[in-house]
Amino acid sequence: MKEISKNTQVSTKLKVLQGEPPSPINVNNIKQAKKLLSKIIRGYQQGTVDDARAKTTAYLLQVFVQLVKDTEIEERLGSIEETLKNAQS
Repeated sequence: MKEISKNTQVSTKLKVLQGEPPSPINVNNIKQAKKLLSKIIRGYQQGTVDDARAKTTAYLLQVFVQLVKDTEIEERLGSIEETLKNAQS
């Protein structure tokens, strides 16, 4: 059993290092983005994620997190504006 696991790990490492596309990963919130970034950093340190993929993923996660934050701020601001508008009426 251990031999199969080692072969699978080597095969997976080779795929990643050779630039084959990774399996799709859903990121729906900042917590998931943080978890994925942690995995990418660990993979990069272990040599299972190449430099380009690590940089690209980190950049995309940075953009995603900023969009989530901007959306949350926009929603909160809209709510405050609505509250003020109703209070003045």
